[in-house]
Order: sequence, then C-alpha cells, then structure tokens
Amino acid sequence: MSILSEPSLIQSISLLSTTNKDLATNEEERVKALIKCFEDRHSNQTVQFISRAPGRVNLIGEHIDYMDYGVLPIAIEKDVLIATSVVDSCQTSNSLFPTFELFIENVNDKQYQKCYLNSDQMNRCCLQNLKNYFSNNNNNDTTVNQQSLFGRLNDETKLQWYHFILCGFCAIFDNLSTDKNRIETFLNLTRNKHFKIYLLVDGTVPSGSGLSSSSALVCSSSVCCLKAFQLENLFTKHELAKYTAQSERLIGLQSGGMDQAISFLGKENAAQYIQFKPFIQNTNVKLPEGVTFVVSHSLVSSVKAETAAFNYNRRVAECRLGCAILYLKILKKELNTPLTLYNLQQDMGKSLLELEKLVESYLTKDSYNLNEILKEELTYFKDEQELRDVLLKNIKLVNENDLKLKQRCLHVFSEARRVIEFEEICRKFDSKEEENLSNETVICQLGKLMNESHFSCRDLYECSSPELEILTEICRSSNGCLGSRLTGAGWGGCSVSLVRDENLNEFLENVYFKYYEQRKDNFKERKDVLFPTKPCEGANIYLN
Repeated sequence: MSILSEPSLIQSISLLSTTNKDLATNEEERVKALIKCFEDRHSNQTVQFISRAPGRVNLIGEHIDYMDYGVLPIAIEKDVLIATSVVDSCQTSNSLFPTFELFIENVNDKQYQKCYLNSDQMNRCCLQNLKNYFSNNNNNDTTVNQQSLFGRLNDETKLQWYHFILCGFCAIFDNLSTDKNRIETFLNLTRNKHFKIYLLVDGTVPSGSGLSSSSALVCSSSVCCLKAFQLENLFTKHELAKYTAQSERLIGLQSGGMDQAISFLGKENAAQYIQFKPFIQNTNVKLPEGVTFVVSHSLVSSVKAETAAFNYNRRVAECRLGCAILYLKILKKELNTPLTLYNLQQDMGKSLLELEKLVESYLTKDSYNLNEILKEELTYFKDEQELRDVLLKNIKLVNENDLKLKQRCLHVFSEARRVIEFEEICRKFDSKEEENLSNETVICQLGKLMNESHFSCRDLYECSSPELEILTEICRSSNGCLGSRLTGAGWGGCSVSLVRDENLNEFLENVYFKYYEQRKDNFKERKDVLFPTKPCEGANIYLN
C-alpha cells in the first residue's frame, strides 16, 4: 500500500490539514509567511513544497511504549513545517549514487544556527546503508547500520537542533535497501545527479515541552526527504513511523515509537490507540463530548536527550534489568538479548493484574545496585561488561546504585492496564455496548484514570517535578477539571487536563491566575503555555 492511499500526504496550500475553519485560516497564514521568509532569504529560489508533522499530547500511557505496550495520544495543531526548494544542478556526479548538499536554516535564526552539509558529510551520514547493500555479495542484508550518523553521535558530539533533521533523512536512506523496488526507483530518479536542497524550518511545538518537538522535526524532515527525491509513493505511514523511531534513537535516547507513530497516524477528531506488537497498528478512539483536553506548560524544559543518562535511559535500563530478573525467576530463561515486559506477558500468558502481583513477589527489594544484580540475580553473566553488552547496550548509567526495578515494572504493568481501560470505556460508550453507560460516568472514569496515571508516574516512576506537582494540583482543584496528569517524558514539560466544556474559560482563567501570573517573565504569550487542544491530522505535504 502506498502512502498516497493512506490517505495522501500531498495537499495544496488551499487544502490544508484540517476542517476546522479557524485553524485552517491560521495555518494558511503561517504557511504563506513561511514561504515569504524563505524567498526573502533565497531570492533566487522558489518554495516547491512544505512538509508538516505535528507534535502530540499523550492522554494516557506514559513510559510504556519502549516496553512495547500500547499508548493513547492525539496529534495536536502545533507542528513543524519545513519549506523546501530542490535544485537539480548541472553538475554531474561520477558516482552511482547522487551527491547532494543541504542548506538548513530556521526561521528563528537567533536561537538556531544555520547548517551546511556537503555530499561527503551526507554520504557518511545517510547513504552508508545504501552503499553497504550494493557491496554485500548476496544483496540480502537489510539490517540497519546503527553506526551511520557521523559514526553515530558520540559522547564528544554536542547535540545540535539540525541533527534531528539528519535523523529524518537517515530514516529514509537507511531503509531504501529493505526493498529492491525502492532502490531501483531511487537510482533511476537520481543516478549521477547532484542536488542542492534548501530547507527553512518553522516550529510551533515548544522545545522541551514534552509535546514531542524533536520527533515532529524528525518526522517532518523524513517527509521532506521523501518528496525531495520523489519517493513519497514508496513508504507507508506505518513504515515511516517505524523507521523514524529507529533513526531518532541515533541521537542516544532509547525511546519507544509513540511520538513518531502519532505524528504520522494522527486523525482529526479522534485519539489513536497505538499498539506496537506484532507490528505498529492504530485504532481510532472517539472521545466523549462535553469535555476538552487542556495543555499547560510547567515552564520547566524537559530535555530528554541531554538528560537521558540520568532520567529517561535510566528508566529504560531499570525496566530491562527488572524484566531479565523476572524472566529468570519465573520462566527460568536466561536472556541473551533485551526483551520487554510485553514479551514477558506474552510468554507467560498472564493478565496485567497478575503480573503486578508477581512483580511484588519476585522483585522484593526497594533498591538494587548493578553489582548485586550481577552477583545475586543475573549470575549467568560472566562479568559486568557482558551484562552491559546484552541488556544495557547504548545506555550509559551514570549511577549504578539505587536502581528501582520493582517500582518501574509496577508502573509499566499498571499503566498498560489503564490505557486498555481508557480505550475500552471510550469504545463501549461510542458503540453503546453498555446501555447504562452515561456520558457523565464516562468522563468521570477517564479523569480518574488520568489522575491514577499521574500518581504512578510521580510515585513509582519518579518522573514528575516540583513544578508539575504544583501545576497539576492547581488544575485538579479548578472547577470543571476531571483529571490532570503530566504528559510526555516528565521531569518538566507539560500537563494535560480533562475539563468540562461549560467550565473551560473559568478553568483557563483560574490556572493562569494561580500558576502563570507570578511567572510572566518566563514566557512570551499565554497561548503558547496554556491552551485547549483537540485531535488533529498527522503528517502531510503542502504543494506550492
């Protein structure tokens, strides 16, 4: 199935990605402003197309996608646009492969420096897998080379904003070799050619907000790459979701696939229940009427990639270690590759509630250190290095003490259960499967699940922050709020609250007065830090 039948990524400027007239007007004005900015900077170039990918708000299902459990996010109206002009220059490449140059700029050039990459740098970055395919004798090796982005960003490489654009290009080029037709099409279109590609980026997803600004940039740049090389018919949106998730891990964050999946698969007027096993699949979830989801920023940046060793990746490591111990103690299985808690559930055939009880029984300590895990639990590893190579590959643990395996596994299983309950409540109400299920009952149940999710993130996963606690408590105590929780990785970023429509304006005023009024110096515009949102469409392309 081609991307064009999912439906098409391609839209004209006059056919924007929403049926909401006010939003469409704002989006059209922004697109036109971006085109003008591009052409002011590049007077001899014309914008040919604009790629777009939205940010997201996760309604429920935090820190469980990298354990392969389903999540329930929505795509939001805040997004990343990349205006692009592709010049097929007269210069001829002597290589079988195309050569090309990227000229990358941001509308906000005071904060984000411009970047130029020549063909040699791009070959080291993006084309290595393609070349490996042709140098392989049997031409059947389709594994992704995890060392193709600058030898992958190492500890000495300072992460730059444009590295996420390169991840988007890697998502395409690293996976052309998975399909012979893709390679042939690509080479037929680009053989011996030299391209100059001019990019101008404009994003409205606040950086460090927990609304997935980095993934929106990766996804938008992958769509840009597709269109620049006329490959948009060769990948499905589900494939793009998978490949961009893989490529974003190249910057060092061992994340799951939720952010990229919702950026591609988002639907207007419906949340998405996204499952990852046995493959990525999404189901529309119709949300009840009479309520609105409100996003509020704590004004503390949540920089996942930069703090991965202390926060995000540490949680991944704790889950992997806990999973390995449970496999050994319950199933007597020694792992030679990291498996997920979802794998454990499938292998055991147990319910999530049953698994929560088993965690309490087998992970008895409140805190572990890596040395005692090796000597007392996972004794089949000959030494610490072997354990790291198998279970903690690409994860750097700064502190090997106070590893809270029980708490992390309990959160994952209970949060996975809440996601399923959330989806089932919405589905049963929409299908009228239960006649006595009222709208009031439904929205109260959903709010309760959101509160429980936040408390689990705070107490078991420890990914909240003092500011998020103040903010969510203000939200919960406001008239009309049914539930409030942190959304995204945590450690700052945003909360999402479920609010009755009749109390929406009162809620917004109360939260602004109690939280933001005394913090006015920390933001520019109110609409950027406190805003209602509804589900929006996923990634697309505007043709100029």
